[in-house]
Amino acid sequence: MALETAPALIVTPNPLVTFPAPGSQVSFSANRPANWAVVPPAAGSLSTASGTATVLTISNPLPFGTTSLTLNATDQATGGTRSVDVPILVPIVISGPSSQMVGTSAQYSANIPVTWTLSPPDVGFFSATSSAAGEQVNFFLFPFPPGNPPQFTLTARDARSPLSSQFMNNTGSRAVTIQYVPPPVISTSFGASTYNGTLAATWGFNFSDSLGAQNIDWITISFSAPGINQTFPNSCTLYLFPGSSSSVYLANDAATSWSQGVPGSLAQIRNTQCLIDMKGFRLTFSGNNLGVNIPLYGDLSFAGNRDIWLTAGNRQGQYTPPTRVWSNYPISYWSTATTLAGEPYSLVGASPTFRASAMLAVPNASVYYMHLASRVGNDFCQLMYFAPPSSAAYLYSNNPYGFSSVTLPNSTFTLTNPFCTVPAASIQFNSYLQASPPTPYAFLTAQFNKTPAMPVGYRYTYAQMNYLLFGSGYGTSELWIGDWLVQNPPL
Repeated sequence: MALETAPALIVTPNPLVTFPAPGSQVSFSANRPANWAVVPPAAGSLSTASGTATVLTISNPLPFGTTSLTLNATDQATGGTRSVDVPILVPIVISGPSSQMVGTSAQYSANIPVTWTLSPPDVGFFSATSSAAGEQVNFFLFPFPPGNPPQFTLTARDARSPLSSQFMNNTGSRAVTIQYVPPPVISTSFGASTYNGTLAATWGFNFSDSLGAQNIDWITISFSAPGINQTFPNSCTLYLFPGSSSSVYLANDAATSWSQGVPGSLAQIRNTQCLIDMKGFRLTFSGNNLGVNIPLYGDLSFAGNRDIWLTAGNRQGQYTPPTRVWSNYPISYWSTATTLAGEPYSLVGASPTFRASAMLAVPNASVYYMHLASRVGNDFCQLMYFAPPSSAAYLYSNNPYGFSSVTLPNSTFTLTNPFCTVPAASIQFNSYLQASPPTPYAFLTAQFNKTPAMPVGYRYTYAQMNYLLFGSGYGTSELWIGDWLVQNPPL
């Protein structure tokens, strides 16, 4: 007698015609009694676990990253199992910032495997065009998005094989606001020909950037003829990088090349219009603000009315247009900076000789007095010499208001204070007037001798010249000479 074979277990629908979404229900039936189960169990629930029919309810929310489940039907008679794959139409959710700064990268992810597209397509780029569930991709937003759109849109499309148009059309999107960096805001304040104890003519300018002063990449400062707002021949135009290099450049007379200096160094950079003493050049960073102090001295050809222009750019490539902060500023009281003749920058020893020469690039001017000084705070040796007809020399004492004096020439007196002495015989002053153009020159030389009370170490040493303008007041100019290295015992 032949054995009767049980018919095969048939589960319908298999395959599915439509793909359910989270929270929806799908009815299944079998031609024989079966035991029903969902894999993974958290992806759904069943109306009955056994019988010839059951209703599957898709979990909402689904476990993260779940895009399908499996319904197993096990034949109660034979133990054989039939499985039905149930792809789920999962709504795509994009995670990431809602705004992004130009020129920066940000990370975005989706809750299922997706491919990424961008609109507008030319505002940036992805590190990868597809990602797994929860996998982050980097998106770089260009510093200058074409057209300056207010936002861009990220679209994530279901990355599964397009079994139906439902998958092909399953997308999620995220609109991201573009944050644009405002250009540096320029403000300025300055003072000219004001003696402040270290420099005679210092200009101060203030720059600011909303992302912080360190974000300022370059600055131009131009003293130009009225109406000119760019680098041009016969101007005094500075180009500086306040960031990593802190380099300063001064255009030459033809505006075809640049002289370089570093703030705080011993260098001087100049053209026939002006001279910059880098020893006193200062950059001061404070929050969003950058202060620039420039010891700048003008020559005779630079005198007259000048416009002052400022421009600045930041690291995102944005910049301010040339801004005229002063129009027709009268520059008529500047002189060429005092210069050192014949001495090195590093002065070592117990009795060095300091020498300075000065040219007054101002018509109808005369030397009033000159300084040679070496100081650390109020501990200083400062010689002040008044030009003829006074011909008097003064050596300040440790008290800034005290000094000893002697009338020159032909004196054998020695000027003294607690820290140094200056023999009157070592003081030499000479001056003459160049005929054409009328230009006064002056020279001052003196020997400084340390006393046992002078502290060891480096001393700031400088020369200064003050001059008279007949009927128009006076002006001043000062220049760092070098650092006098004082050692005990005397060298």
